[in-house]
Amino acid sequence: MKKLTTVTLCCAFLAAASLPASAASIRERTLDLDARFAFEHTSVSIDLPTGGEEEYGATTFYLNAGLGYFVTSRVEIIGDLLVDHSSVDEFDVTGFGLGARGQYHFPTEGGVIPFVGLGLGFVTHGGDLDNDETEFFFPEISGGVRVPFEDVVAMNFSVGYRHRFSAYGIEEASGNEIFLGFGISVFLQGGVGE
Repeated sequence: MKKLTTVTLCCAFLAAASLPASAASIRERTLDLDARFAFEHTSVSIDLPTGGEEEYGATTFYLNAGLGYFVTSRVEIIGDLLVDHSSVDEFDVTGFGLGARGQYHFPTEGGVIPFVGLGLGFVTHGGDLDNDETEFFFPEISGGVRVPFEDVVAMNFSVGYRHRFSAYGIEEASGNEIFLGFGISVFLQGGVGE
């Protein structure tokens, strides 16, 4: 995980170094179509009826498609459609859900736009666990950078944390998740300005 994070951050900074040194910001009222792929590791804890807990580790790959709107040049509200696939020990689980995020973009003098975000959502799981119960996550705390290439396209790199309630649809389970994401944004209206 540390190697993947280091490689991702190096790629972001190399891409940023190839951009002009002018200030970049995203225009107010920009409409953003966002696709993100992420790799996650989750530590799951299940409360047993007999007392005590069982601990599991899970690896998840997820894809989300989001539609964002910049209320100001710094504040974006995003709605996400989520699809994930997890391997929990010998089980495979697939989930579908919805999420919402708010992101704050810091002012910058370079071609890279840093951001932080806070989100929440839910996912319904099916698969080998034969469990269609709903899992909720809150908070989702993230940070990252946007690297604009044109005024209508940007690459996004992010890292974050998410707490899961009823993890994988198991009522007695909870989970703490660390994720690393990569995505691309296409600005349908508005875009990046200087």
